[in-house]
Amino acid sequence: MSLRRLPKHHWNRVIGRVGGAVYHREIALQKRRETLGLVESASPPGAGLALLKTDLFEEAYGPDALMGELSRLYGRCFGIDYSDVTAARAARRFPECRAAAADVCRLPFVEGSFDVVLSNSTLDHFPPALLPGAFAEIARVLKPGGRLALTLDNGHNIFHRISNALRRRAGMVYADRCYTMGEVRRLLTASGLEVLSAGTLVHIPPGFNFLAKAGGRIFGPGLDVWVRRAAAAFDRLGKKAGGRYTARFITFCCLASQGPAPIVNSPVRVVQELVAVIWGYPDGAPFPADNLDLAFEGIPLRRASTRRSRRGLSRRSGRF
Repeated sequence: MSLRRLPKHHWNRVIGRVGGAVYHREIALQKRRETLGLVESASPPGAGLALLKTDLFEEAYGPDALMGELSRLYGRCFGIDYSDVTAARAARRFPECRAAAADVCRLPFVEGSFDVVLSNSTLDHFPPALLPGAFAEIARVLKPGGRLALTLDNGHNIFHRISNALRRRAGMVYADRCYTMGEVRRLLTASGLEVLSAGTLVHIPPGFNFLAKAGGRIFGPGLDVWVRRAAAAFDRLGKKAGGRYTARFITFCCLASQGPAPIVNSPVRVVQELVAVIWGYPDGAPFPADNLDLAFEGIPLRRASTRRSRRGLSRRSGRF
């Protein structure tokens, strides 16, 4: 398995071709409701809690944006994205949210910074070899007893896997890998995260979203009520039919270890860190520079010196 993820400018090009929401509005809103339910089941809302969201695609482009509601439920909410274009767009759409460009595989925060982490279909866009290290990073920044709400593209759904392969060939937004519950559960446990529950999210048949978006362009908002009813019916049928074989995403609610997280010294992790120390990180420093202090005010940041630096996005300055 490759240690190299695609460079940031590749994802910026792919996202530029998207030009808008991936899902029809009604499907996106249903996905939003289900994801919020997942977060609340992982950790009951509380005004004093600090929450980190590990990508900002919804906030940048879709009606299924979560940060506004999460800020109301949890008080202190922060968002990062590997794509600086996505982070900048999310900050413009939601200036009240704290957003920055950063790498979930090398989080720029000290240990025990967050009560809750939401990673919704983030890590399935990176090479599978990076997943153990990313889980270890999430475990590191969670407080003892903190909670992780996780979603990943569903490898049990053969139609979703085929659709994902076609999207990749077409240059659309795609997952690098669709995962099964068993393999993700093993990786989470090895990272010091206790799996409390597992489930599924978004049960819609292949092609339904495409047809709904095409129909919306022809018939306008009048089609929304029918899409909403159909999506709800597919969701009920999918859950009755076995769940994991019809869903687009698998989900996990996890508990962080009460003690220090185990160090994941896999060969992949060791090589990554050696490359970083000797040659510098390929996409810039893992720990963003001073203007990240503005976006993440109140959250202590890790520091490291590298040959090249990454400039974070400040919600106050709006600059990189």
